[in-house]
Amino acid sequence: MKKRVLNIILFSISFLLIILLLDIFAQTAYIETKSPTDFTNEYGRCRKANMDYVFFNEGFSMGSFNEGRYLNSFYPKEKPDNTIRIAALGDSYVEGFQVFERNHFLKLTEEKLNGNLKDSVQVMNFGRSGFDFGDMYAYYDRIVKDYDCDIILFFVSNADLNITLNPQLTN
Repeated sequence: MKKRVLNIILFSISFLLIILLLDIFAQTAYIETKSPTDFTNEYGRCRKANMDYVFFNEGFSMGSFNEGRYLNSFYPKEKPDNTIRIAALGDSYVEGFQVFERNHFLKLTEEKLNGNLKDSVQVMNFGRSGFDFGDMYAYYDRIVKDYDCDIILFFVSNADLNITLNPQLTN
């Protein structure tokens, strides 16, 4: 009887230890990340700042959101002199999770413009999966306008004009 109780205790401890180690492995291996969305009083629904992600939906994607809560290169809100800043808003086509940053059309645009203009050009990717025009405008109003962009590009399709009110963005 004493040996059976000892075996049960050892098994329980071993089981819990293995579960703990598997959880640590899953978190550090980025097998699947937690939700990349924050709900803040200031911005409403937005991406988590400085978060690495791995997604297996609609293909495979791996990257990180920067401290400004958007994809690709981070630029501070204060715009330097002699800089042209462009913001791109749109849905998953603009967001481009399945495209490496070096191959993303906004990064290629930024590199091409910086090679051809005397002023510095900063292109910022504010695309979000599932956004319609109403979501894009709310995102612009809550986050993007603080970056003092010279050019705002709204990438819309016919479907994006069928606006559905999203309580997280309109409150």
